[in-house]
Amino acid sequence: MSSLDFNYINSLYLEILSPLVKWKILDLKTLHEEGSYTHHIKSFRKLIARFEKGGIIKSFRDPWTGKKFVYLTRDGEDMISPEDSRLIITKWNLMHAAKVSEISKSLLNLEMVRDVIVNHDLDEDKKELGEDATLVCQKEDFTFNIAFRFVITRSKKQDVIDEIRHLLYKKKFEFIVYLFCMPNIYEAYKEIILEKFGARGSSKVLLFYSQTIISREIDLNIGEGFFNNAPKNFYDVFY
Repeated sequence: MSSLDFNYINSLYLEILSPLVKWKILDLKTLHEEGSYTHHIKSFRKLIARFEKGGIIKSFRDPWTGKKFVYLTRDGEDMISPEDSRLIITKWNLMHAAKVSEISKSLLNLEMVRDVIVNHDLDEDKKELGEDATLVCQKEDFTFNIAFRFVITRSKKQDVIDEIRHLLYKKKFEFIVYLFCMPNIYEAYKEIILEKFGARGSSKVLLFYSQTIISREIDLNIGEGFFNNAPKNFYDVFY
């Protein structure tokens, strides 16, 4: 049980942390903007420090950007979202989870994307193959889902092949989007798509590299992509 005095946890404070139910992990500035706390960011930081001291949330600082991210502990989930009380942010996926949430929120700015459903239940012990998030998209009258994966480290070639094959044959997805922050990993995936999956893979899987993914401001206009066996700008596909 949390050491925090539960008497002062009222519905307003719970609303402050409620965006963490959807996004799982957010930086402080974004949580302040998404939540219902209307006072200055300085007083918000003090309140967050109190929540952290009381064991409702934990924090993590992104080594690339210096941003402080927070996420719910087991006690925090029990208080705010008891019907789905799973501690899915682990030491194994912490940095990856922070980037997935940050990128996913930026993808909501795309005209085609109507919603994003994050999935951080991918820890080292389970070794599951799956999407980091589902992009719910609409183009004209057609609504469809896109699997989103953020790749931060190099994997064995066969593991990559198995993962792509697994996502390609998931019936709920029309396309797969891979985002990379390292150009050598992007090139390795491109070679695998061409070598192992041919025209079908190239027409279903969008690969995109941008160094801005690990900067303080993500700008997907900057970078390079590959789709339908040709170089593509990210926004050429999504607008």
